[in-house]
Amino acid sequence: MSFGFGVGDFIAVVNLANKVRKRFVDSPIQFRAACDDSLLGDALLVDLFGVKSLSNVLCDLEDIFPERSLTEEQSASLEDILRGCNKVLQDLDACLDNYQELGEKVGHARASLGTKPRRFWKRLKFEPDDVKDLRSRLQSHVAMLHAFIERIDMVDRLNIRQDDQQFLAILDWLSDTNFPAQQNDTFSRCQEGTGRWLLESNEYNTWIDGLEPLLFCPGIPGAGKTCITSIVINDLHERFGPDPDIGVAYLFLNYKRQAEQTMDKLTTSLLKQILQQRPSSVTEIESLYKKHAQKKTRPTLSELQDALVTLSNQIPRVFILIDAVDECTMPGVSSAFLREAIALQSQRKISVFVTSRFLPEVTSLFQGRPSIEIRATEGDVKRYLENHMAELPKCIQRNDELQRTVVSEITKALYLGSLSGKTTTKAVKLALQKLPKGSDILDVVYKDALGRIEEQKPAMHQLAKQMLHWIVYAARQMTVSELQEALAVEEGNSRLNEENKPDL
Repeated sequence: MSFGFGVGDFIAVVNLANKVRKRFVDSPIQFRAACDDSLLGDALLVDLFGVKSLSNVLCDLEDIFPERSLTEEQSASLEDILRGCNKVLQDLDACLDNYQELGEKVGHARASLGTKPRRFWKRLKFEPDDVKDLRSRLQSHVAMLHAFIERIDMVDRLNIRQDDQQFLAILDWLSDTNFPAQQNDTFSRCQEGTGRWLLESNEYNTWIDGLEPLLFCPGIPGAGKTCITSIVINDLHERFGPDPDIGVAYLFLNYKRQAEQTMDKLTTSLLKQILQQRPSSVTEIESLYKKHAQKKTRPTLSELQDALVTLSNQIPRVFILIDAVDECTMPGVSSAFLREAIALQSQRKISVFVTSRFLPEVTSLFQGRPSIEIRATEGDVKRYLENHMAELPKCIQRNDELQRTVVSEITKALYLGSLSGKTTTKAVKLALQKLPKGSDILDVVYKDALGRIEEQKPAMHQLAKQMLHWIVYAARQMTVSELQEALAVEEGNSRLNEENKPDL
């Protein structure tokens, strides 16, 4: 406690309150006779004067403010209240001394007065105004102490609220990206059980245990790299839960969001995610925020990298996952960022997981490092097909043998769409016989998709083409609501007509 009254003085008040309280309990008969003609219980008597309440609130104060730093105004206020408490306790203690003397006289008088001691007590008891004054003063000081503690609690709540607002402001200032939201969306679309082969691999578990700090997972386009990254992130969260000694940060890169994939923005995104999991470390970033926020400037890359190192040093174990690093196509950014991540893990307890296509400039950085190729395994494909049988024609759904054939053949060709629209068992079998194999499948898939678009009614055909134009030429990935607004735009109109938004 840091107020001017002093710790020793405070302890003296607490001890005096406990002493007076004990004297009340030890001498109930005399004091009951002096206070009232009625018989009061010991506990009620102590409560009546407020001694017990005062003792309790002083104990509360002692628990709440063992190391508390108070303002000068708070210190002065508490000092006045405690001095008043000390004075009223001294007066009450003196009164009890007087009663002790009277009690001795009553003891002598009892023998001579025979059966009339109570009438003698009435003549010797305190004046009612004195008793009332002591009781009122005690209760007043108890109320003042309660009010003081309540004011401090309110200040604490306001400070916590302000700290929360400041913390959120720092997070928003650091980065406006929301990779956790993308993680939730991606993982919700992953087939349950997919990727178990990777989670159970020796390479992955060696990486999890920290024996190998790097794990590189390359794969061809469409192999499911993003899905696997999402599964790994979820596995980390399930393994470690909200452990403050574990940090997990990740990036989902996309060739359509190049403006968001600069070195400084990628670094601030990692900083933001780690800070969200470790709010107690906000002071490390707060100085950077105060330095730049008011000036409307941004930290340099060097400042951000130093902050990331400082923040990482405070957490015993940090996992950083970077998905599709090959889709960061800004000159030199992907390789520079990877080198920074590799340098970061080489000095600290940081584990890095990276996915990419087989690009020489990326794979060369992981030469000799543990690596697992991400691929569409037969088990994952079968699991997907088995869980999507309800989407296939009725003739397949009611024929178990045909379902097994579909799973077997489609697993080889990876093309479920070829069965769309088939209404007979014969048509399904013919389609399975004509399934394309190997690299030819991509051409067939695209031609078939465009063919199905062409077969739509004119209005739906036109809508599908407009959607493709927006999706292909958009500078970044569009949300469904953004696509709806884009499609609702009418040439010559400056205002968006909500009734023109199509259902997608």
